[in-house]
Amino acid sequence: MRRVTLAVLATLLGGTAWPAGNDQVGEMVSIPAGDFMMGDSVGDGSREELPVHRVHINAFKMSAREVTFEQYDAYVKAVGDASVKNNTHLNSTFPDDNGWGRGRRPVINVSWEEAHLYMQWLGQQTGLKYRLPTEAEFEYAARAGSKTNFPWGNTFSSANANGAGKSQLGKTTETGSFAPNKFGLYDMVGNVNEWVEDCYHDSYVGAPTDGSAWTVGETCSGRRISRGGSWNSDVTNLRVSQRNGINITSRNGNLGFRIVQVD
Repeated sequence: MRRVTLAVLATLLGGTAWPAGNDQVGEMVSIPAGDFMMGDSVGDGSREELPVHRVHINAFKMSAREVTFEQYDAYVKAVGDASVKNNTHLNSTFPDDNGWGRGRRPVINVSWEEAHLYMQWLGQQTGLKYRLPTEAEFEYAARAGSKTNFPWGNTFSSANANGAGKSQLGKTTETGSFAPNKFGLYDMVGNVNEWVEDCYHDSYVGAPTDGSAWTVGETCSGRRISRGGSWNSDVTNLRVSQRNGINITSRNGNLGFRIVQVD
């Protein structure tokens, strides 16, 4: 199978290629390996963010931006056309944009399960494999070497992210509307909460320290983690160590996702 980048895939499906930059490799950013202290080391969070613990992260590739309506709508159209051609029914629909517009806004109203179906299809088109980031990978990538509440410091700034109501936008913005962090990743804070792979646990007691997804426990049948905060999150919920447990079938206007490429 011919391998293509996400940008080429978008073009083939009627979209437009995205410009590269800020250490991006195509649509994917190469995140270096390293160790970091995961959790609330500042002291502004809850027990869910404790105990603070050292985690080793292997190098990986993460999408520079959240998956957009442009990308997700191309998937829905493609699988819809295929289902008609093959006389099959696929439960894939165009997500509601809440009246804010589609295009390069982050896709919203997509469940954890639907995000996985999208990545499965994307892998079939590109010959590559994709997954959600692990919770540890997301925090490591969001921090980009910082040890503060936000990648830029301990005080929230509406000049750096869409969140806390301070932007007065009241909705999502196009991905990449704010400056990237030091890893070249956009909107790791604010815009939309993002699904990660891990099951929800109410603390880090027993959490893996190798950057892998924590997928054992009684909550794994129904609740997964979201990270990053959204356009309507308060300041506390925009901190890089903050975490939420959400039912895997949930869809809302605050929730989207980004992808990791599997080598």
